[in-house]
Amino acid sequence: MMRSESLMLPFLAALLLFSGCTAGPRPAIIAVALNECGGDPGPFPARPWVSVHRISAKTGLGGFSTLIGVTRGDPGKRSLHSVLLTAEGFVLFEAELGDGFSNPIRAVPPFDSPAFAAGFVKDVRSIFLPPPGSPAEAGKTREGAALCRWHGQDGSLVEILTGAGEWRLSSWDDRGRMGRTVLFRPPLVKGLPSMVELKVPGPGGYTLEMKLMRADY
Repeated sequence: MMRSESLMLPFLAALLLFSGCTAGPRPAIIAVALNECGGDPGPFPARPWVSVHRISAKTGLGGFSTLIGVTRGDPGKRSLHSVLLTAEGFVLFEAELGDGFSNPIRAVPPFDSPAFAAGFVKDVRSIFLPPPGSPAEAGKTREGAALCRWHGQDGSLVEILTGAGEWRLSSWDDRGRMGRTVLFRPPLVKGLPSMVELKVPGPGGYTLEMKLMRADY
């Protein structure tokens, strides 16, 4: 392994190791209730695609690294095949994902830990797939943003706010603790946002800033 890759491993291992929730912003207040969400909520591609992203990964402790993410997705099947690489092209983690399952294909230590795999799966699903099922609530906030909200059977909550030319996905667990937030920024390129920022809060939290480099059908 190249020296730059070996130096990167301890930082990257911590990057997705912690995916716990913490206190934070509460769900938005619906000022005007609607019967349903208008159109397809969120900037998620509607047809199969392949994308390449440059990822700037930052930890709450000040660590930083540049990664490459390659993802192939099929929205109709809600399936994803995602690969995480170093900037030099060394594969750190590869997995196939779907609703209710994940199948790691390759993982170099320490990325073969269950905690890393669980965090990776949550990140990729949050970025590329809308929440499963139909929204339970829809409406507009006092600021005029459109809101769609999903309730999980486990008591979790996901909402997507659309306004000011961008989209924000926020999640909470069954105890109301803040989880991931994902900010999607236009312009869309073949259904994919040009910029994505994912944040996981807490002492072991991290931020992923993703710039779309290529998108193909």
